[in-house]
Amino acid sequence: MPSERRHPPFFRTKKLAIVGMTNTRFFTPWHDPSWTIAVHPCVYRLCGRTPDWWFDLHPRTTFTKPKSWHPNYLYWLKHLQQPIFMQEDWPDIPMAVRYPRERVMGEFRAYFTNHAAWMIALAMTEDITHIGLFGCEYAHENERGNQRGSCEYWL
Repeated sequence: MPSERRHPPFFRTKKLAIVGMTNTRFFTPWHDPSWTIAVHPCVYRLCGRTPDWWFDLHPRTTFTKPKSWHPNYLYWLKHLQQPIFMQEDWPDIPMAVRYPRERVMGEFRAYFTNHAAWMIALAMTEDITHIGLFGCEYAHENERGNQRGSCEYWL
């Protein structure tokens, strides 16, 4: 990976599309090169093109557990060809880029309950002019229902 991708600014355009799993992901501007596309790996089989960035800020212990959407997630992470924001720059995951948590926390208050909120805050530190959320509704009152307020706050 080019070294400039490991340091700010991370995004190649001023428009950032953050993509999750729900049905509005179909509206993602996959074929518009003016958008940088950042995707949570749970969407990997549903992407309209290879994303510019992946992001998974979960603790490392979750990488070795089989996922409903991927039976060998750690193997997949180790073979990625695009950068992925993670909690750490893991040596065994060559494309892992440590999420700049200190930079974000130095500028903003701590109100993060989901990946979209962390990505929106990072985009704000990079002078992104357009942020699009696709597949990130947080509409249900299940485990993700409590994440909606944080996403709304950052928007």
